[in-house]
Amino acid sequence: MCWGAMPTTLADQLDEGTKIALKSVEDAKKLSVQARAQAAAAAMPGVWWFSRPIGAWEVAPWWSPKRDRDLRAFVKKEGNDILAGAVSSMVKKFRAMNWAMDGPKATVGRMQEVLAEAEFGHGWSALIGKTIDDYLTCDRGVFWELIGEGDPHKPLEGLPVGVAHMDALKCQLTGDPDYPVLFMNAKDGRAHKLHATRVVHMVDMENPNEAMHGVGFSAVSRVVASSQILLMLAKYKREKLDDLPQAGLLILNNIVPQKWQDTRPSTRWSAASWGRTSGPT
Repeated sequence: MCWGAMPTTLADQLDEGTKIALKSVEDAKKLSVQARAQAAAAAMPGVWWFSRPIGAWEVAPWWSPKRDRDLRAFVKKEGNDILAGAVSSMVKKFRAMNWAMDGPKATVGRMQEVLAEAEFGHGWSALIGKTIDDYLTCDRGVFWELIGEGDPHKPLEGLPVGVAHMDALKCQLTGDPDYPVLFMNAKDGRAHKLHATRVVHMVDMENPNEAMHGVGFSAVSRVVASSQILLMLAKYKREKLDDLPQAGLLILNNIVPQKWQDTRPSTRWSAASWGRTSGPT
């Protein structure tokens, strides 16, 4: 029995179409201005702690960059189930939709490949999922990078070779028609001006005030007050249903000091296990 030559590498086992698609993705990674397009060792995420006065609203007033950070966190806040479910449903709905392109045959064929391999090979579904999430939760909107040939500081040359989502929290709107976006996570670690031919910006309810540079008013931004009330109601009901005493002031008379000191540690531990503070200060 005679055996033919067996493929020796993974690349040898791929068909020609797959090889072309992989090359397109690699070209997009090389030409992208985003740091995440470069292969790097896994790193621990940064952690920042913020505090607010008790009873303060969860989201900063409209508008400041901090509001978009707050909106993202607000959707995922424990107890905000209705709002989180609504956002999740919209994202899944759009990811499940079919899509089609219309135009010259050659251009359509090329751009279908680009969109199919969008988001550095993760595909259209990943791209549209992040797009809808940002569109619903960020007042500054959604940003796509159109990746292509030429000087990254100048207009795009030819058709894009890739399309990738850009983190809206790292994009600053400038109001400049030629360079409308300043990207804060470029490969060189510095702010990167994006030419209008290299970026797509989509926003919900764009503000007509020129001074706002295209900031909008997102769906989540419009329901913050209602969702905050629902969160307060959920907290109220949760406290009503637990078996801890209601918050208040307890006044005791004729208690032996040593017995009270012996009781305090167990009382504090029991209350702390439920996230509540009790006992004298």
